Amino acid sequence: AGWCLRARNAGSPVDTVHPVITGTSHVGVGKYGWLVIPKHSKIPEAASWFINEYQEPEFQMLYAKKSGVVPTNRKSISQLASDPTFAEMLELDPAKIGNQLQIDYKKADTSDWIDQWNRSVSQ
Repeated sequence: AGWCLRARNAGSPVDTVHPVITGTSHVGVGKYGWLVIPKHSKIPEAASWFINEYQEPEFQMLYAKKSGVVPTNRKSISQLASDPTFAEMLELDPAKIGNQLQIDYKKADTSDWIDQWNRSVSQ
């Protein structure tokens, strides 16, 4: 949805959907990540500063508006809901966000995914 939001903001007539995951109660796919300081970082202070800033509601709002990434901070999420484009294109209900499919990439057969993708685009 983030890429679609950026394209829409750039003037492209695009939309987004949150797919119903067949055989489950999930609607949409959530991609989660972590912010860490690598063990051998040459500037751990800068990394620490960024992580601390990232947690602030104001930072998450600015980042969301530029990237289309849904914030983790509930205050920021509720503020985004007042923007009609964000409200239309992104899932901003915390309960629905919590019910999105989360892929366990440790268990995913990425070789099979790549094969399926290659077959579908080569047709």
